[in-house]
Amino acid sequence: MKKVRSKPNTYEMIRTKMGDEAMKELKKQLYLMKNDIWSTIFTEIILFLVGQIIFSIGMYLSNDDETVFEQGTCLALAAVCFLQLFSGFYITARNFSTTVIMSGTRREFIWTHALLSYVQCIVTMLLVYLFHLLELWKLRTFYADKVLEFNFSVLFQWKYMLAICFAILVFRMFVGALYLKFGQKVYWVIWGLWIVIAAGADKLSDLVKDTLGEDKSDFLRQISIDWLVCGGLLAAAIFFVAACAIFRRQQADFV
Repeated sequence: MKKVRSKPNTYEMIRTKMGDEAMKELKKQLYLMKNDIWSTIFTEIILFLVGQIIFSIGMYLSNDDETVFEQGTCLALAAVCFLQLFSGFYITARNFSTTVIMSGTRREFIWTHALLSYVQCIVTMLLVYLFHLLELWKLRTFYADKVLEFNFSVLFQWKYMLAICFAILVFRMFVGALYLKFGQKVYWVIWGLWIVIAAGADKLSDLVKDTLGEDKSDFLRQISIDWLVCGGLLAAAIFFVAACAIFRRQQADFV
């Protein structure tokens, strides 16, 4: 008896086609981002080793110190944040223009680039976490008689790490969209804000205390960190939606 071949299901065909297109777009974005991913990882490793050298020199010159600090972890974490914030938005703008020029759609770029950028940030943060464990073991083994100034373990709780990575993703997407729209001056505005915040953090804290008063400032300190994270995620989600809206209307430009 002759076997009758069933007609392919239209839904299955559409789903297969969409899946193939999604994988193709993911591979395209991964190709555009692979050099940046490897450069970030390489920078993390180098700065972690530099931190170990600085720590060793410091302990040799002043062995009477009663405290120790995770120098390598701090430098590796700073590398991730700095590269993701100050070069990440440029990479986002560049990859957007490349994708659109190569006949990619804006919608495909938004979700594929956001997904890969988020995964990249998590991977680089996990590498910092491994450095943290290694350095913590070293300090507890060879400097057990000294007090650890700050334990970075609190930053690597999953709920906080995922929130930090999402905030970094939103920053690079939103500022990248502004960079495409307004050009080079966005970079200098961001750089200027960074310098002002870094230089005047203590003065800003004193200003808030003087403005609100001692009682209200103490009340702010007592707010649960989880509530602050929730508020930050809500604000980040709003900025992410704004970034998507800009990308959907933005023309490709060479950056």
